[in-house]
Amino acid sequence: MKRLVTSMLAGWATAGVLLSPAFAQAQEVKIGLVAPFTGIGAELGQQIDRGVEQYLKLRASEFAPYKIKIIKRDDKNPSGADSKVAVQELLTQENVDALAGWIYSPNAIASAPVVSAGKKIGVIMNAGTAHITTMSPYFVRTSFSMWHSGYALGEAAVKQLKAKMMQKFQMLAMENEKTSEQQCIHFLTQNYESIA
Repeated sequence: MKRLVTSMLAGWATAGVLLSPAFAQAQEVKIGLVAPFTGIGAELGQQIDRGVEQYLKLRASEFAPYKIKIIKRDDKNPSGADSKVAVQELLTQENVDALAGWIYSPNAIASAPVVSAGKKIGVIMNAGTAHITTMSPYFVRTSFSMWHSGYALGEAAVKQLKAKMMQKFQMLAMENEKTSEQQCIHFLTQNYESIA
């Protein structure tokens, strides 16, 4: 969690959120945190929230003269609809300077057009679908993508199980992070005999 929050804040700084001329006169930086605080993913949302709060408490002096204000919105479930509304509220009603969160991929995907329209950086803290960061020029990722674990599993299958077709499948995934689920299923069904 510490690494996640450190990466998140480093991502904001790298992207210029805290260093841009727009903040030269501002003393308060508002960051919208979109995570599930109720429902099935509430524990993940609470962990991220606690990590952010703890990090900001321990390193408050590093942000001087700025005061970081976290404004939370509950995106409840992985449907995407609640997250999109939460992001719209944060951008239009709260006028946040940056966004963070997105536990579930459908929520980040649904929010991408809103993040782009709002022209504010969005730090993806957990959503793992590989191509999410291509959906908005304002998205950055501080966690993992499914490609990371999939590649490692494919590499192990090739080395330990001598799975030659898995090696081809792994190369397909490596060449194009945008490889869709349908393309993967098609590849596997077309080559099932030789994989098994």
